[in-house]
Amino acid sequence: GASLQGGYLAVINRVAGFPSRQTLVILVACVLVLIFLLKAVFSLAMNWYMTRFYTRLQVDMSARILDSYLNEPYLAHRKRSFAEISRGVGGSTAAAYSQVLGGILTLCGDTLTVLFLMALVIAVMPGPTLIAGVYFAVTVYTLQRITKRRSTALGTELMHAQLASGQALTDANFGFREIRMHNATDRYTERFRNLSGEAAETGRVLNYFTQLPKYVLEVVVIVGVCLVVVLVSRTAGAQALVGSLALFVAAAVRILPSFVRITATLSMVRGGHVGEDEDQQHLAAGG
Repeated sequence: GASLQGGYLAVINRVAGFPSRQTLVILVACVLVLIFLLKAVFSLAMNWYMTRFYTRLQVDMSARILDSYLNEPYLAHRKRSFAEISRGVGGSTAAAYSQVLGGILTLCGDTLTVLFLMALVIAVMPGPTLIAGVYFAVTVYTLQRITKRRSTALGTELMHAQLASGQALTDANFGFREIRMHNATDRYTERFRNLSGEAAETGRVLNYFTQLPKYVLEVVVIVGVCLVVVLVSRTAGAQALVGSLALFVAAAVRILPSFVRITATLSMVRGGHVGEDEDQQHLAAGG
């Protein structure tokens, strides 16, 4: 594999007391296990406290929006439907906090994981790793640019479609007696079916665009590995090629899920911004 006489490996070898290569590998492996164990414990603790934090914020925002509804002028209140009030108190607030704030927290964790793994690989093969990092970053950025407008539009459409289907359900519930008296059950059922179908279809398409980067990135990783093979083969011998390729493939396999979650989370955050904007509009209208 790589030489222990220069670079970061020389520093690690000196700190470890110049052990044999086999002993050094075992020590590095133990340190990596310890680091990932500490990372897992820290991530679980942060997830527990941060989810509790933004859940309380979500409840507080829902209460503030309800308070704004109850304190608005009567005529303005009469113009609102029950479905609109229900979405303002529940749906849009949940989107704003679980998708936006929760997504940002997930994004930070996955980004730190990627940076940490990249740093480990850079210590062994800095040139190819930096090139691969730039390659992956450009790919993720390009994917986000391509899907950004569509994902945002679908998030808005989904909120409106859910409002419409919720209104259809509310009308059927509160108009039960009149619907039965006028034998209009088929009409209300068909209306709810159509509106719910539109909401489900919009959600399906939004989920498709959220999952799309996963399959693109799988291809990107394979192409990246091939590029590293070509680069390393031109700058190192056959023995170094095997070790470096094995290291890079292991890191790429571990980084790929984080890259997928990062791109999916970015799409989710953009969709949740619709709920955040609606929360601000509800508070402004109630104020």
